[in-house]
Amino acid sequence: MKKIAIIGAGIAGLTLAHKLGEIAEITVFEKSRGVGGRMSTRYYGEFEFDHGAQYFTIKTPEFAEFIQPLIEANVVVRWDANFAELDRNKVLTQTKWSEGFP
Repeated sequence: MKKIAIIGAGIAGLTLAHKLGEIAEITVFEKSRGVGGRMSTRYYGEFEFDHGAQYFTIKTPEFAEFIQPLIEANVVVRWDANFAELDRNKVLTQTKWSEGFP
């Protein structure tokens, strides 16, 4: 069996490892403490921060077809976010996510 090394345990690296796992022995290398890459959450005291690409939009029929089993399995769910712009301890603006985006 072939051996494949994947650098990075973000969404792309983990997806690739999953897809190739049936045909090769996979080793995933990650520099951070945990997996998820830009999809992970960082913690500071009582606060949680999602940093990076915590959401995506479905723009093509091919991607919609690819993602559908994950939606059905409740792995991927719609996210209707609320955004806030902060300046130290003051909220400058607050907006809701546009309903136009899937």
